[in-house]
Amino acid sequence: MLTRIELQEKLARIGGRAPKGIFRFSDGTRATEWNTAHHFAVLLRPEFPDYDCDFDISKVHEASGCYRRPDIVLHRRGTPDNFLVIEMKMDGDPKKKAADEIKIREIWFANYHYQFGATIVLNERECSVSVEQNPRTRSDAKA
Repeated sequence: MLTRIELQEKLARIGGRAPKGIFRFSDGTRATEWNTAHHFAVLLRPEFPDYDCDFDISKVHEASGCYRRPDIVLHRRGTPDNFLVIEMKMDGDPKKKAADEIKIREIWFANYHYQFGATIVLNERECSVSVEQNPRTRSDAKA
């Protein structure tokens, strides 16, 4: 099992392998977080063969009845084994990143018991990764 730091380092290495060409589009097209998340998920999936890797899925938030959409999840479908939820950003706006960190804690940790949550900024200039471990699922220093 990976520690939070090991997972953070692994995600940063995966992001560093993202082809720079995924951010180049024609004048009439713009990059989106959904497209970036897809490309990251393609690189992520082989690194975690024991988990299902899904992106752009909707989960109902029971308290509000609204559907929430994480960018990427690693889980075992049909079981309560939720390993990692990822929120992607293409820019490093601290307010947007903070909002995603709150979403991870208040929705994905509290309601779905993901073991880890990551916010990832990925663009042509940078790949920065921040990983939190859910204190409710933490049994010791390792997940």
